[in-house]
Amino acid sequence: MKTKKIHFIGVSGIGVSAVAQLSIKRGYTVSGSALEKNHLTEKLEELGMKFYLGHKADNIDDSDLIVRSAAVKDDNPEVQEGFNKGIDVIYYSKYLGMLMSEKEGLAIAGTHGKTTTTAMIATIISHAGLDPEVVCGGIMKEFGSNAIYGNGKYFIAEACEYNRSFLDLNKKYGVITNIEPDHLDYYGSFKNILSSFREFVNKTDKSGSIIVNGDDKSISDIISDSDIEIVKIGYNKENDIIIDSIKEIEGKYKYTLWPNGSNIAAFLNNSISIELSIPGRFNIINSALASVLALRLGVKPGNVIKSIQSFKGTERRLEVIGMYMGNPVISDYAHHPTEISATIDAIKKAYPGRYVFAVFQPHQYSRTALLFDRFVNALSKADYLILTKIYRQRDSAKFVKMVKSKDLFDEIKKVKWKNVFFVDNIKDVWKFIQNFIKSDNLVILFMGAGDIDKYARAMLF
Repeated sequence: MKTKKIHFIGVSGIGVSAVAQLSIKRGYTVSGSALEKNHLTEKLEELGMKFYLGHKADNIDDSDLIVRSAAVKDDNPEVQEGFNKGIDVIYYSKYLGMLMSEKEGLAIAGTHGKTTTTAMIATIISHAGLDPEVVCGGIMKEFGSNAIYGNGKYFIAEACEYNRSFLDLNKKYGVITNIEPDHLDYYGSFKNILSSFREFVNKTDKSGSIIVNGDDKSISDIISDSDIEIVKIGYNKENDIIIDSIKEIEGKYKYTLWPNGSNIAAFLNNSISIELSIPGRFNIINSALASVLALRLGVKPGNVIKSIQSFKGTERRLEVIGMYMGNPVISDYAHHPTEISATIDAIKKAYPGRYVFAVFQPHQYSRTALLFDRFVNALSKADYLILTKIYRQRDSAKFVKMVKSKDLFDEIKKVKWKNVFFVDNIKDVWKFIQNFIKSDNLVILFMGAGDIDKYARAMLF
């Protein structure tokens, strides 16, 4: 690119901060703005980015290019100034696609598990000495960052389906972990979500591959007529690679990958055994997808096995952040009913004999309203539950009027009768916990995609 100076709007976000970091490493002059400072903006400032707190027209200065997050609207003063000056103003996903086009792109998509799967692939490829470039939707513990600058030929990126933004990514290889209803505020229907994932598959380089969860019926539907090479992994005996011989020890898993046909013999001749160091049965499929993609790229099985076994996870994915009165305190990004259910199940496996004391901050009025009954069922799995107000993001006035967090509380109360509580102000959650918890037989679980993690850590650090 001929661009020399780039301004990022919404640079405190996990995705935009990652590409801003890579831009600095590439030698561009970088500035950025956001409504708040956080550890991501502080790191970027240390690397040389000029940071502006708040949005003003003057912030863009003499930039050659403006990159904005998907949440930044046209009426933003910096966007408006860019339009007035004739500067290109593009979305984060478009810019990420431009960076990926310089290398062989690997895009990891799916409703759940894509952050962990992206981090796993980054770990394997890095340990294999292939020096990849990476953009991840979470902080990878292995690297202490959401971005890696590398000189190798691969660019690994987490691919978000919101706003169909993952269609902007130039890829030779792709992964789909699963497909479920989400972002219905944008898509309107599950049919539209499936259509976008089908396009994601078909926009893959014909010389590449898509590695998928073959047990997911929705994925099977969208790949049925594709002419892209598809490699299906799962427990079902009809998959190309079969997950078998599963053993569970205190919530962590060992399993075997078996080749099931000649079409994958070129990169997996014999079975391999995988052992995970992180909890959660859902990480079996995440790690299997990551492992098979790495094998497809030519990474040796021994390197794959060692990398998965040493994988440290990502922040806010079943992350133990401290102890309170002898009880582990965990922060998790779960904000969809399927994720909530899987997270609670994983904790019960990893901490047998302990009760799950969950604190949940619903994320988006639209998601809460459209998946209401599923939230009731998933949250009812917790032994104790605190609900807080809904974290508003991108929500229209229509959705804000449709549902309140108290509605969710009232419905769960009908199911559980007791041990369900509503705390109006999230700042008061720890005060409630201090007054309520008197034993050391719990796991305190904070869940949500809003700002709940900040409050989860407040009493511990």
